[in-house]
Amino acid sequence: MSALTYLYDIDPSAVRVYRPLWHHRLGLSQTGSGYGSRLTSAYCVRLSDGRLRRIYITQYSNSGTAWITLNKQSFVIVDERIAEAK
Repeated sequence: MSALTYLYDIDPSAVRVYRPLWHHRLGLSQTGSGYGSRLTSAYCVRLSDGRLRRIYITQYSNSGTAWITLNKQSFVIVDERIAEAK
């Protein structure tokens, strides 16, 4: 098993951007239960090079993990460490 890699550690200037998809705007969830291993969030991350990456959530029970994929590697997102774009 590999160690967790946090997005902030590789790109501290990344910012969170609100970009909801159609089901977010309608107040719907992707699955009937609300749980899943790759749920799309209403947010993206703008990396320091200007690229946008969708934030995904792995949600089971009352605990979820936010993450993005970059170059086939997953990076965990901790909300307090990624600022929201103004």
